[in-house]
Amino acid sequence: MKKVLVVDDDEDIVNIVSALLQSEGYHTITAQNGKDALAKAITDKPDLIIADIMMPEMDGWEFCWRVREDKSLGETPFIFLTARADVMDQIRGSEIGADDYIIKPFRKQELLKRVQNTFDVIELLRKVKTQGVQPEGTPQKKGAAGKKPAKGAKKPVKKAAKKSSAPAKKKPVAKAKAKKPAAKK
Repeated sequence: MKKVLVVDDDEDIVNIVSALLQSEGYHTITAQNGKDALAKAITDKPDLIIADIMMPEMDGWEFCWRVREDKSLGETPFIFLTARADVMDQIRGSEIGADDYIIKPFRKQELLKRVQNTFDVIELLRKVKTQGVQPEGTPQKKGAAGKKPAKGAKKPVKKAAKKSSAPAKKKPVAKAKAKKPAAKK
């Protein structure tokens, strides 16, 4: 069962998001500020963090930054769930390491789908890392016979076609034959 840490200073939001996630089979851990959330994240090692930005004691920006700086939490998926709808806030969230940014008020289906998409991406990345599985639609960067080029191997150089100084010969064009009029009877 996947563990999701839900962080918001609004207790109603925490309860709504937790109940929604639990109805889909997720286990939830909750906190009402970034400081408490960081302590719980270090202790409980959630599989995903969903956090507000505007919170007391430690806001969501600093909380996300600290999660990314912590060696044991650094790769934990992080979604902001916030009323801050400005594009610059969304960019800032991405720059400090958030994987997604959902604006309040949110739709239940949207939240659930984005949580599921986040887990799907993590699973795909895990497969790529551990099994060397190539994601569908991604061009393979392997050499002949599916093997990676040897370390230090030089990239093959294509030789340029020799150019002749003689002008290119034109192919003769077949002339159309004139049709003879049909014979009259």
